[in-house]
Amino acid sequence: MTTPELAPIPEGLQGTIITDCADANARARQEIRFKHLFGVIPTFVGLTAERDFQDLEAAGQLVDALDAADTHTTYRQAPNVILANVAPRGDDIREHWENGTPFCYFKLGANTVLAPYEGRALALAGRLGLVRTARLLDVPSVTRTLAQDGVIKKYIAKAIDNSQFRSLHFLPLAASELARGRSLPNEKLPVPVLSEPAPAAWYVDSFGNVKTTLLKSDLPFKPGRVITLAGGQKATCYRRLTDVPTGELAITIGSSGYRTRRWLEVVIQKGDAAAELGIKIGSPVLGDIVQTPANG
Repeated sequence: MTTPELAPIPEGLQGTIITDCADANARARQEIRFKHLFGVIPTFVGLTAERDFQDLEAAGQLVDALDAADTHTTYRQAPNVILANVAPRGDDIREHWENGTPFCYFKLGANTVLAPYEGRALALAGRLGLVRTARLLDVPSVTRTLAQDGVIKKYIAKAIDNSQFRSLHFLPLAASELARGRSLPNEKLPVPVLSEPAPAAWYVDSFGNVKTTLLKSDLPFKPGRVITLAGGQKATCYRRLTDVPTGELAITIGSSGYRTRRWLEVVIQKGDAAAELGIKIGSPVLGDIVQTPANG
């Protein structure tokens, strides 16, 4: 078998890894593998949420990564590969998939994104209309094709099929072949539309500001309007964080999101909203009552 000639990696390619496999050992191996396949060290985003909400955090991190790669200019966008991995295993997953939730990929402009097909990892990108369909990748079908084409040995293909660390052994390899223009076996499917995420926190930043899954169109958002939060507290709407008086609980239009569509944040000016309200990733945000104040 002759070794196939590799098509070049696109010039200026950048990479991002969003993953729950984020301990020092796992991070080092993923960065080394990405560097050897793509020639660049990727930006690494280790997920911090509790296990049940890591895919929700991944959903927000993915949107932010896509937005950060979009410079909002007329300049040509550099090619970007984003690998998102938060693929739980367990009895419920085993009922549907032999070795964990399958991965899929989609393209958005100069971005190629690989992520789990099921769960919430694509929920926020889908909600913003950034992805509607994705290409499902069956790991054995992909590795068999790569082995037949001489990209990998047959025994390596079998090892990848059964790997417990697919985000090291499969995901960057598949992404590399896609970046080089290879067509991989896939099935086009609609991105699952979830009733979740309900209004919830998807991230808490270093200041204690709570990034939510809410857009201003989800509320009667207007500066001065008062909104009831899940814990019964009243938060006043302000356009910008700088407009919030010191010590006041508020809802502002945050910096996370995509282009002109930004997620709302729950903040306390010069305070820690997450700590004071007991909010963490996955916590509900809104109460049952929306109020309009006299000054609204």
